Amino acid sequence: MENEERACEKIFSNGDVYLGSFKGSIPHGKGKYTWSEGTVYEGDWEEGKMTGKGKIIWPSQATYEGDFSGGYLHGFGTFIGSDGSIYRGSWKMNSQHGIGRKQYPNSDIYDGCWREGVREGSGRYAWSIGNVYIGNWKSGKMSGRGVMKWSNGDLFDGFWSNGLRHGSGFYRFADGSYYFGTWSKGLKDGLGTFYPAGNKHLRNLEGHKDKKKKQLSRNSSYDSEESVIPSVKRSLSDKISSSFRRSSGRFSHKTTSLDDDLGHSES
Repeated sequence: MENEERACEKIFSNGDVYLGSFKGSIPHGKGKYTWSEGTVYEGDWEEGKMTGKGKIIWPSQATYEGDFSGGYLHGFGTFIGSDGSIYRGSWKMNSQHGIGRKQYPNSDIYDGCWREGVREGSGRYAWSIGNVYIGNWKSGKMSGRGVMKWSNGDLFDGFWSNGLRHGSGFYRFADGSYYFGTWSKGLKDGLGTFYPAGNKHLRNLEGHKDKKKKQLSRNSSYDSEESVIPSVKRSLSDKISSSFRRSSGRFSHKTTSLDDDLGHSES
């Protein structure tokens, strides 16, 4: 009967090939789809859409392996870009969304929250040169409360906006001296107080400082790092597979490289 699952190979006039189970005339169950331009998906299908567990390999050799839903990267999965970057974490409708860890081509590492493909929420960014930031992010940049520690031992604990120190905070120098004050767009603004290393007034501040360390803790420079954030704006349904429709007994869909979005739209 047409509704029963059956396994077979189907070759399309455009050169695409599907090998796997069908339900009626649409992919359903386990199957492998190879697009004529070289993209390959192998995994679960439901009613003609990539749904369940699967793996995509692009011609650039970028890969995604993990959860799919309705033709989208959705759930938990690992994306390895053609540039060597690795993201492992949560996805929502083709975008990194939720908790995830990304290692960038230069070996920088971000662990934390993502929203629609950019760093947003709380997270830790460790630069390969030794600087570390732990705190809040917005639109891919350090914003809100955070602690930055440089590899030379200097540390800033305070507020940030758009990747720059902005608001109240304190700066601890590697020699143990402190500066308490306010900043505006990365620059000292208004009156502040400097305490040389060993100053007796600093003893009363140590307990307060230790409490702050428990909340956040460390990091580096003003780099927005916006250039290393991948993002997928368009629907995989439109791009890689989900819009399978019957047309004169054949499937049709729009092929396009999700790898172009994930690996090369970082700007």
